[in-house]
Amino acid sequence: MRRVLLICDGYNVATQMLAQLLRAARKYGYSHGATFLDTVPEDLGTWDVPIFVDCVRPFDLVLMEYFIASGIPYLYYLDNNYWRLRDYRHNIVLIRTLDALIANARCVMVNSEVLAEEVKRHDGAAVTLPAFYDFAMLDGLEREPHAGEIRIGYPSGRWRDIRPLIPVFERLSQRYEGKLYFELFGTLPDGLRSREWVRCFDMIPDYVEFSAFQFSRGWDIGIAPLLPTPANFSKTNNKYREYGACSIAGVYSDVPPYSDSVRHRHTGLLVSQSVDDWYDALVELIDNPGLRRTYGRNAHEDVRALYSLDLALPSWIRILDDIPCRKTAPARPVRIPSGAILKFRIGNLLYDLFSVRSYLNYFGVKETIRKLARIMISLTTGKSGSPKPRRW
Repeated sequence: MRRVLLICDGYNVATQMLAQLLRAARKYGYSHGATFLDTVPEDLGTWDVPIFVDCVRPFDLVLMEYFIASGIPYLYYLDNNYWRLRDYRHNIVLIRTLDALIANARCVMVNSEVLAEEVKRHDGAAVTLPAFYDFAMLDGLEREPHAGEIRIGYPSGRWRDIRPLIPVFERLSQRYEGKLYFELFGTLPDGLRSREWVRCFDMIPDYVEFSAFQFSRGWDIGIAPLLPTPANFSKTNNKYREYGACSIAGVYSDVPPYSDSVRHRHTGLLVSQSVDDWYDALVELIDNPGLRRTYGRNAHEDVRALYSLDLALPSWIRILDDIPCRKTAPARPVRIPSGAILKFRIGNLLYDLFSVRSYLNYFGVKETIRKLARIMISLTTGKSGSPKPRRW
């Protein structure tokens, strides 16, 4: 059994989806484990396939340098185009860390051709692998009945993409007063707070629990607004896969990645950035329950046919198999000088100071304060200060 180590900056969706894939990979002879947030496992040199998962924190360079010195090739999975993200591209600590990890990786795995081209421009060896959805997460679940109301869902806290649609929500709430509800997650932006037609739920960090909750809400319509930016063009069609898996009729911005996967008026609706176009599309679906069912059914069949975990798995296994089996004794014990560790912990602190604005935009004030407190605990005690994930 070959052992895969996931090296993660946090318990994010990308990490959890890779864990799903690796659990399915047991039939191919793979097992897996994980290390989180600035820790150095004592058995680091005994793992066959290390994978950095969307890592950008300076402390990750400690592990990278160990693998290079020990002759252990590592993989890197990149989920975000940090070079183009508005909140991160000016963080020089992050970008320098990312460039080093990318340049020294045996292979950089991505799910987007656009992102693959970006990786190549930064001297990385990129390979595009199929995105997937694990339908097993929905086994045995039931939807909550909600006769007499229409639910429109948006499962994200990325308000920069949804803020332009607030006037659309307001017009729809007036047209369908008492019958229409928008269900959102995280910290609400100005314009949606204290509205009786808005339901806001806490973010659910566990992806299996989130997927079950999303399914249970029985959304009639799912929306996926996306601004036309280089960073967004590098994303995957994650919301299309989620909505399709749940048989939800979706309305999507007519930009990549959705314009590359959604078939207009067959598996969903593609609309421009125009407020009026979004309003008209949502009115059409609200007024036509039969059309919602058709789009939801077609999307479900499409996602199951193109994005099932079993279908994607062989492509991922070929990349893992390409890492040569170790024919010698386990690598030397991990001995990293305390001075080097302190250096990279200070780098982490600088990284987080550069990232305060993005934390505030995405997490809100309270969670940003908690994150910075955990950073100080890490710097002063050498412990991550972060709660352990509830599920692995």
